[in-house]
Amino acid sequence: MPRPSGVSLTVNVRVLLTALLITVPPILIDLTLVLDRSRGAFIEQSGDYLETLARNAASQTSRFVEENVADLRALAARNEILASVRAANRAHGSRIQLEAEDEYRKIDQQWQSKQAEPVVETIVGNPLAVSLRDYLALNADFTRIVVADRLGVTVAATHKPDLYYHGDQSWWITSYGGGHAGAANLTDAHWDPITRTDCLAMSVPIVDDRTKRVIGVVRGFMDVASLGTLVAQLEPGGRSKALIVKRDGRIVAARDAVPGMQGESDEMETVAAVLQERSSGHLAVSLRGGGEALLGYSDFGLAKVHPEIDWVALVVQDSGEAMAALRAVNLRALATSLLAILLVGTLAVYFSVHRPKELDPLEELQEDKASRSREEPS
Repeated sequence: MPRPSGVSLTVNVRVLLTALLITVPPILIDLTLVLDRSRGAFIEQSGDYLETLARNAASQTSRFVEENVADLRALAARNEILASVRAANRAHGSRIQLEAEDEYRKIDQQWQSKQAEPVVETIVGNPLAVSLRDYLALNADFTRIVVADRLGVTVAATHKPDLYYHGDQSWWITSYGGGHAGAANLTDAHWDPITRTDCLAMSVPIVDDRTKRVIGVVRGFMDVASLGTLVAQLEPGGRSKALIVKRDGRIVAARDAVPGMQGESDEMETVAAVLQERSSGHLAVSLRGGGEALLGYSDFGLAKVHPEIDWVALVVQDSGEAMAALRAVNLRALATSLLAILLVGTLAVYFSVHRPKELDPLEELQEDKASRSREEPS
């Protein structure tokens, strides 16, 4: 009886090694290119996301500032302010600004001395000042308010102002507008020693509802910490950060910022170079302290109307943190590919070593006799 045939797998080791040398390098090169392309695509998508966050931060912050300007305009239209400023203007009579400047500047020269205390008490203690403090209690975004008449003289204030006479200040000149062309004015964020906060000062004209002429100016100081809280809500998480920065790199607002110690942004130096071409975008930057980061940026656009508010919103994320998820996927794909190649090679070597042995004719004859004896009945 012929020996039953079976299926056997034999592999020539030399052929196997040659095949692996020919096929494995191209596979690894292709895998590397695929991973590199996926990294580039991931960076682009992450950059687009950060840019969107930066644009949202700029948009929401601009809207927030404009809403506060609108609130200040509504305050300037209140009856108690109109009545107080009209009374102050009547007290001036027909005096013009040039005639009054020397007198009021003399008061400013003594403003920090005891001689000015009676004037200060009148300014911060009159009924309008009390009403303004009540307004602050309901509007936490503002830290203090000053009301000035048609000559720039302080009528009322929630706190002792830094000056009594404002008629020669640029913000007052812009907002008063000669009595007929007043406009809102925003002064860049700065440290306010009176309230000891970082503030954005804004002023609006007081328009007489009868004559439609500008009769004075209201100036409010908005706490910049409100902006830091606003932009922090848009941070992606982890070690990322969102911040508002001036063109010169000084930080205006950020999460957990210490008043008066905002510092400078490492990233703004790189962003400033590309802002000339695009108002928003994203890029990878190298940090001064080492490492790389992805960031999205967006110009506020407020400088077109308020030249001093030349701000940029930045959303920054550490490159290692941004790429962590992709790196894990890439390593797993690479490890799986190498494992598959190793497994194929191992199996091939195994089958090449464990080849079935060929039986000689004598052994095959003995095996056939043994098989027949087992099949014959006893």
